[in-house]
Amino acid sequence: MAGALIFSLPWDVYSVTNGIWYFPKGGHLGVYLGLLPIEEYLFITTVAFLATTITLILKYKSRGRG
Repeated sequence: MAGALIFSLPWDVYSVTNGIWYFPKGGHLGVYLGLLPIEEYLFITTVAFLATTITLILKYKSRGRG
């Protein structure tokens, strides 16, 4: 999960600071870590966890164990 944050956070910060995307007021809790709302960190780690879980399940099933 740390790898996902290290890889994704610079892109997110770049995109927000250059106006490529933004987080609208009222669309998040308002708690920021650095330049990003806490929900962005939770989103990145959740997606990484989900992708890892699906990959492991598919790998396990492809070996005929499931």
